Amino acid sequence: LASLTKNLGDNYPIITEYFKKQGYSSEQFSLAYRKGIFPYEYIDSHDRFKEIELPLIHEFHSVLG
Repeated sequence: LASLTKNLGDNYPIITEYFKKQGYSSEQFSLAYRKGIFPYEYIDSHDRFKEIELPLIHEFHSVLG
C-alpha cells in the first residue's frame, strides 16, 4: 500500500493542480497521499460514519497487525 500511495500525486495531476491552486502546501499533499491509520474493525456499519467524535484509541487496534 505504501508503494501505491507514494506516486499518487503523479497519477492524478488534475486533482493535484486543483488543490495547489486552492493553497494547499506540499506537506499537506504528502499527508493526504500517504498511507494512514484507519480503524477497519471499528467501522462495522454505515452508522459509524455519522459519529461526530473520534473513537477511543483502543478501537484502532487491528487484527491485521
